[in-house]
Amino acid sequence: MLTDVDTPSAKPVETPKPNRRWLQFRLRSLLVLATVLCVPLGWLGHRMEQVRREQAPATRRLKILNELESLGSHPWAGEYRKGLGLGISLILAPKSGYLYQSYSCMGLHEQNYGYVRESNGRLHLEFRLPKESDVLADELITVAWGSRAYLIPPDRMVDFCNDVNSGEGRLFGFHFLRRGGDANEVKGLPSVPDEFQQYLLASPIEATIIEVSARTAAKTPVILDCGKKHGLLPGMNLHFVEHCDPLQYAAVTRVEDERSEAILVRLLEGEPDPQVGWKLSTRCPWYTNKE
Repeated sequence: MLTDVDTPSAKPVETPKPNRRWLQFRLRSLLVLATVLCVPLGWLGHRMEQVRREQAPATRRLKILNELESLGSHPWAGEYRKGLGLGISLILAPKSGYLYQSYSCMGLHEQNYGYVRESNGRLHLEFRLPKESDVLADELITVAWGSRAYLIPPDRMVDFCNDVNSGEGRLFGFHFLRRGGDANEVKGLPSVPDEFQQYLLASPIEATIIEVSARTAAKTPVILDCGKKHGLLPGMNLHFVEHCDPLQYAAVTRVEDERSEAILVRLLEGEPDPQVGWKLSTRCPWYTNKE
């Protein structure tokens, strides 16, 4: 006969509790170590990026030069210059892109680089670096004048036409001109987009001041005796025939059929005030007399 036997109850197995202080110490140590390592690693990453940016223009220039050697003759690829002295340099090729550098008496002043996309006779530039000025536009129109090649921003195309009309044949320093082009003589007129062709004149337009308004700062409003019927358009520049000075001109602001309004712009102080009867022309006698 079986009898009930008291058996000792099974005791639950207790798992060892983790040492919280030890875990906290390890976590804090890892955090301090990560913080300490972030400083040199961050500096190293910044330095590597800085070196890469410093080397990128030189690498880009080498690629462009190599491509230009393999291209031979090309409608717009090449090295362009603008300005006086060291001035501004723009070198570009279809596949390798462009490198823009601006120099001053203190050395390199500004630079940028990127790829170039061509569409309908216009070049669209990508900027890899933040723009520091508006000297280089993100869109340039390719203009051929004989064997010369120019790159002109759309908002400077009227100025380019004015310079052509003035008789300054080389246009040296005013616009991006492909290297070697200033030595080439040109005839006729440059090839510009249709919307700007009316600003290029086959022969000079001459006008006379018939009214002078009060001078404001360095600008004096004047009325001229010719207008649309004579070929004048807003934005055109006229130069004084007798008081010849390339730094003084009249910019046409409003045009009627037989008269127009203009603003006399003077870049130098001490010039005589304009008078009724003074003669003006779209061709600057200063350049004509030099020839």
